Amino acid sequence: MNEIPESMLKVSADDIIERGNDTFFVRMSIDINAWNMKKDDIFVISKGNKNNLKAGEFFLGIVAGEFKVMQRGKNGINYRFPNVIEKRETSSWGKIMYGIHKV
Repeated sequence: MNEIPESMLKVSADDIIERGNDTFFVRMSIDINAWNMKKDDIFVISKGNKNNLKAGEFFLGIVAGEFKVMQRGKNGINYRFPNVIEKRETSSWGKIMYGIHKV
C-alpha cells in the first residue's frame, strides 16, 4: 500500500501562501462562471495591497456597504461582473492574491 509521507501531512497555509498580518480568507457565496469563480471557493485577500491594483487584477470591493468581488479595468474602471461596469462609488477592501477551489 502506498502511504503519503509524513512530511506531506504536516502542511499549513503558512507553508504554501506568503502572507502577513494583513491577510484574510473569504469564501465565495455565488458562482461567477465567466471568471471561473465558484461558490465555496476561498480567496486569500491582502489588505496591504488594496491600493496596488493593476488592470485585470481582482479585488474585494465595497459598494453601497456590501462586499463584492470585482476586477480592475483600464483607466481605473471597476467591473462587478465581466463586461458590467460598476458605476457606483467603489473602494478596495483588499486585493485577491490566491484562489482555492473546492474539488
